[in-house]
Amino acid sequence: MNPLETTPQIRTLATRLTYHLIRGDQQAQAIHAYAAKEIRYEPLYEMRRKYRTASETLEAKAGCCAEKSYLAIALARCAGLDARYVSILLRPAPPNDETQESDEDSDLETKLEPRGHAGVHVHLKDKVIFLETTDTNGYDRRPADDELLSYKEITDDQVTADFVKRNASPEEVIEPLTPKDVIIQAGNEVAITLAKRAMMVCLGAGLTLVYSCVTQPSAFPAAPPPHYLTLDK
Repeated sequence: MNPLETTPQIRTLATRLTYHLIRGDQQAQAIHAYAAKEIRYEPLYEMRRKYRTASETLEAKAGCCAEKSYLAIALARCAGLDARYVSILLRPAPPNDETQESDEDSDLETKLEPRGHAGVHVHLKDKVIFLETTDTNGYDRRPADDELLSYKEITDDQVTADFVKRNASPEEVIEPLTPKDVIIQAGNEVAITLAKRAMMVCLGAGLTLVYSCVTQPSAFPAAPPPHYLTLDK
């Protein structure tokens, strides 16, 4: 199955978004605005389902970075633009951006996995525009070089092969998550730092989160009993 395949609904939407605009930059901006604003972003940690095609993403009005990119590419191509999928690998996020890292923080960061990401290139006559479909301010805003481990365009055949591979293991597919309690247990300072960062992400995604701080006597000799703090959106 080709995740970039267009449908009458996608072609109609592309016409509505771009018919009155000058071909090129203005059309690309309109498509980016739609994908970024009208399609709700579902972070990868929420993904417990098969990947959606461009048409399925339009129907669901939600998708991860790859799915939003599928839709943006399909819309751009219907408008006559040369749009291509960009596969991105970002460096691991540091445990805490606001405080000086301890040796333990640094050791943990090296163990964190790189973050997969996706975007869109639109090739115009005189330039290449990058569409960051997860950010409403992401028109022509490519990730900074120091964030990147890899950044490359891939062919439609590669996009389709990756899509099929991602959806090939039904035993790994679970029903989509619905907003519910998320429980995080933290056992040391580094884990607590990461837990607090995850709390903010979950709250931003509209989830109710329960934070469980379970301290270890070896790390905190005078630690109080475990306590729970419930945060609502």
